[in-house]
Amino acid sequence: MASIVSKDGTVFDIADVHFEEYYSESVGSKTYPEYIRGLELYTNLTTVEIPFDTIERIERGTEGKFTVTLLTGERLEGKMGRRDEAEFFLSTQSFKGQMTVHGYSSEFEAPIASIASMVFSRDEQGDILMAVTTEDGNTTEISEPWCLRRARSPFRGTWNKDYLKFQVSLSTLEIPLVDIATVVIGEEETTLTLRSGEELVGKIPSGNYLSGRTTVIGLPAFFYASLDDEIKSVTFR
Repeated sequence: MASIVSKDGTVFDIADVHFEEYYSESVGSKTYPEYIRGLELYTNLTTVEIPFDTIERIERGTEGKFTVTLLTGERLEGKMGRRDEAEFFLSTQSFKGQMTVHGYSSEFEAPIASIASMVFSRDEQGDILMAVTTEDGNTTEISEPWCLRRARSPFRGTWNKDYLKFQVSLSTLEIPLVDIATVVIGEEETTLTLRSGEELVGKIPSGNYLSGRTTVIGLPAFFYASLDDEIKSVTFR
């Protein structure tokens, strides 16, 4: 477990903590489709996993953000998609489902960029229906809704590790996560305190991240933030 303070002062309690390091290979990347019965909303350094059966409606806001209203009345605002591997995977996400056209079963698919709002309901059997309104004003009711997202590329992203690279003078140490008590990141230098009480002053190389699991209004969420410019301090416990 760790308590993380972001640059804006928000405190997060994170489980299953890992450091992550960015990599990139000079080969063409390839992606794979993944289907989920829900959506992922990125808000304030966390990707919240929201099942369809907990949602009342979704509405497009400003600056590419959406507002998700839950059946409980609670609301979340953020960008649709997962922040992972140092990138936002938003452009290739879409919503799919089944509809009827001229009496024939047909597949419906709308990319996130085309959606104005979505309203959820249930049919007589209790199955989820989704009324999708696109930016052109057309509304389509679909059944068997899915969210289609792009899977991670094997050629670039981040890989998790249980140690932190830390530069002290001309040397780069690899310090196991279990040996670290606190990390305080300053503008010019970073202070790392070991569980032994020893303090090290140096820098964390660029391209390092911290990830873990948390909750947002009771929903499971994935935390992912850059140690370069989004985290102020980390306290392990």
